[in-house]
Amino acid sequence: NNPKCYAKLQEQYGKSLDCDIAVCGGTLGIFFATALQLKGYRVCVVEAGKLRGREQEWNISMDELLHLKKLGVLSQEDIDAAVQTDFPGCRSGFKNEEVPVEGGYQTNKIGYECFTENVLNLGVSPKVLLERVAERFVSLGGVIREETRLQGIFVLNDAGAALDLGEETDPITSNLVIDAMGNGSPITRQQRFGNKPDGICTVVGSW
Repeated sequence: NNPKCYAKLQEQYGKSLDCDIAVCGGTLGIFFATALQLKGYRVCVVEAGKLRGREQEWNISMDELLHLKKLGVLSQEDIDAAVQTDFPGCRSGFKNEEVPVEGGYQTNKIGYECFTENVLNLGVSPKVLLERVAERFVSLGGVIREETRLQGIFVLNDAGAALDLGEETDPITSNLVIDAMGNGSPITRQQRFGNKPDGICTVVGSW
């Protein structure tokens, strides 16, 4: 309900907006943003805090990194610098019942196990990865707005969308908004009118 959003969209109606695409949430959004910037779009990344990766490694497969390389988001040098650990694959076990066990699940006939070769078998440094991708994004003309907390989205038909950044900050107008903020997204809360979700899907990992 920030009147600045409506006023700015009215002022820019029929004209160029601040950006073609606004990506909200930089930790994962910077990868989308860089790919889109490479395609010629004017992209702005909005991040509530500092755009930086955590110290704990992310797990990913080489196929996924190579896909980002094919898109131009990463270079081989970026991949070499970011990969910290490399192991054959992951062992997954599925138990049919919770009982004390010694040895494998199949041996004890309480479940089964499988080994997935070359899946999530790399540990990459988010700090290195984000620093390099953010630098490439900015060099391509992309804009990063750090420590800019989103309050909500205002959409005006045939005009575009405005990011509500609070009463003290000028809104950012865009033709398209991508929400990469995860479960804490104010856009999600806005869409649900503040209602709690009916269920939760727990996901391990960030990729």
